[in-house]
Amino acid sequence: QALFAHVALHREDPTLSPRSAAAALGLSLRAVHKYFAARGTSFGRHLLELRLEACRADLADPALADRTISAIAFARGFNDLSHFSRAFKARFGITPRGYRGQSASH
Repeated sequence: QALFAHVALHREDPTLSPRSAAAALGLSLRAVHKYFAARGTSFGRHLLELRLEACRADLADPALADRTISAIAFARGFNDLSHFSRAFKARFGITPRGYRGQSASH
């Protein structure tokens, strides 16, 4: 549980990696990968999902309507806007811009 809590707490850190999480928690890199595999995922997929969910919430938040999509993505740990946009569309079936517009109209 500490591993998943650590990843959730540090999800915005663009340098977060299996190695840095292992070092922070005194685990081996192999143990980190095994814990995620036991849950049917990988470190990278889990982290991507956390970041995408956070971005989705931010894009729907009227209080953040003045923030650009790129500012939201970068604040949530993405360092490549194209990667973020592709991952967002693959996960939610709509572009970040489309999602924001759809959320604003509801």
